[in-house]
Amino acid sequence: MSDMNGRLRQFYAERNKLFQLHLDLLYACDLDCHHCYLDNKSRPQVGRERIVEILEQAAELGAMNLLCSGGEIFLRRDLMDILREARRLRFNIRLKTHGGNITREHALALRELAVSKVDFSVYALDEDVHDAFTKKQGSLQSTLRGIQHLVDVGIAVEVRCSVTHFNAEHYRKLYEHFRSREIPATFNARIRGTNSLTTNTYSLNLDYEEKVQLEMYRLEAHGGPAQRRRAPAPEKSSFCFAGRTTVYVAPDLKVYPCTAFPIECGDLNQQSLRAIWEQSPQLHTVRGATRADTGICGTCAARAHCSYCPGTAYIESQGDWSRPPQLICNDAFAKLEAEERFLAGKKARPHRSQKPRTHFPILNNLKAEAPQPENSNLRA
Repeated sequence: MSDMNGRLRQFYAERNKLFQLHLDLLYACDLDCHHCYLDNKSRPQVGRERIVEILEQAAELGAMNLLCSGGEIFLRRDLMDILREARRLRFNIRLKTHGGNITREHALALRELAVSKVDFSVYALDEDVHDAFTKKQGSLQSTLRGIQHLVDVGIAVEVRCSVTHFNAEHYRKLYEHFRSREIPATFNARIRGTNSLTTNTYSLNLDYEEKVQLEMYRLEAHGGPAQRRRAPAPEKSSFCFAGRTTVYVAPDLKVYPCTAFPIECGDLNQQSLRAIWEQSPQLHTVRGATRADTGICGTCAARAHCSYCPGTAYIESQGDWSRPPQLICNDAFAKLEAEERFLAGKKARPHRSQKPRTHFPILNNLKAEAPQPENSNLRA
């Protein structure tokens, strides 16, 4: 987050104003990634006119940023029409996509619309690994093609990699490859539960020592730990900006604090966005929450390394977002230990998986069942 963007967000937070609207435009996706939080993709999408009404309501509330995701947004034939309306309303637009359906024509249109950035999901530069994770042969090459289309026309892109047991050998190569091309790349080893409150995705998470090694590599790549401001007192320390400056609107028009926090706060089929933002009891509760509510997070040894997620707590505990979740605590202590080892002069060890790739049942059938991509000579 830039300093200016951070100051603006804090300004909005102090006044309980909506700063960013996160809008999932559809459930449908032509991939089926193992860690996806949308575990029911069969529901229908909302029409363009209704989406434009919601954008207009968000603009009236003063929102500046718009994040559009899905599902896979480039499956919508009216995507560019929606984005044109967003530009008319002066939103700063950012998109999330796997990028496999992006054409050069899309890239030129996005440049004309001055889209600020497009985030791509990439899981490995090894086709077998990436394509097994997405359950679609050729998906890596299609994604790399989409990235190249945007780079060619000067649109800012960022690569995001979710690290699991099954691609942990690959995040270093991926990070260093995109960094060499001056494309920002980030990796995240926190695989959360789904929006239907299940935690079957937890089996994808790295174990504790693997997370320590990943965090040590992150410190090495970034030249050491960042400077931190002194943490405020627990009773004055809010968890995050979810519900305070940001809301997430699902494809069925239900409203939540953010995409990771599936506590329903309203329904745009029945209420206006303003009514939900100003009157929702759930949003008021979320805004008033602090680390003191957890009973322990204000004094934890790993507090400086903790990005407490009430949504993860809500899913893991089946409804109690003030109970510290094991997933978050595990991450925080892994980061603490990684920093201690880094400052002691230790180096991260490359990951060596003990699990066979054929854990993915689809992997053995991909090449036999799916057609080969038309163009395999892509710039990686």
